[in-house]
Amino acid sequence: MQKLQTLCCQNPRELVPLDRAGVLRSPGIQTDLFRELLVHLARLRRANPEYKILLRGQSQDHRNGTTHFTMVTPTAFRTDGIDAASKTSKLREACAFLCKETTTAGLSEESKLDLHDPFVAQIVLQHHHAEAKVDTPWIDLTESPQIALHFINQTSPSPVLYAFAIPRSAIRYSSLSNEEMPGPVCFELGSFCPADALRPHFQAAYSLAIIEDTEKAKTHDLAGFASDVGSLLLCKFELTISGVLGEVFNSFGKPQGHGIYPRESDDPMKRMCKTLGRKVNLLQ
Repeated sequence: MQKLQTLCCQNPRELVPLDRAGVLRSPGIQTDLFRELLVHLARLRRANPEYKILLRGQSQDHRNGTTHFTMVTPTAFRTDGIDAASKTSKLREACAFLCKETTTAGLSEESKLDLHDPFVAQIVLQHHHAEAKVDTPWIDLTESPQIALHFINQTSPSPVLYAFAIPRSAIRYSSLSNEEMPGPVCFELGSFCPADALRPHFQAAYSLAIIEDTEKAKTHDLAGFASDVGSLLLCKFELTISGVLGEVFNSFGKPQGHGIYPRESDDPMKRMCKTLGRKVNLLQ
């Protein structure tokens, strides 16, 4: 596989061999216009055909307090005073709840079967984190710059867009086999998630994790996953709110409401996760 190429921070018109530490410590490429961002992304994609370039918009660039390197940390590994064993237990109970709840949720038979796959259950919980309130070892990515920008708070003083380079061999469209080796796994959710889980389909969504022990990961044990996926970061962009977000939303409209989320009446998975989130005793 060829060596990755990224954009030079000092001169973004120039492509340079990837220095991962340099990307993690850099402030990112200053980007003032949406069309400028699209050109940058096009150049990254053309320079790295063996990789899928996926995006994540954030309201700020989270840094390690000691190294000052960018950290991209799934919710299950963020510091919040809850130990890993408790989070593992909560994740296991939540996934079991989803499987049990399928009998009364009005799901298709296909979706009921899908939810018994451990990674489907984890990713459904990830995509409905606000409702289920269950932390997972996955992060959300998208192919769409417009969708990625939607998740940036427009009052943020220093928004950032992350571009990840995912080896095409790591993209998965169905469940992992027993022969899978540890490493990065990125599910293309349009093919992987149940049809009743509409939200990922609205958002051109992918879910990424780095699996260190496949058997532990399949049993919802957080010890089976890496705590930081920043090793797959290819490039960072510092965005001008009024420029980039203003231009894209004026040109394409801000994706919101039912343009990015299905109606609740059409989303049985969201209703299941809200029910799960209300089960306080289950989740403690």
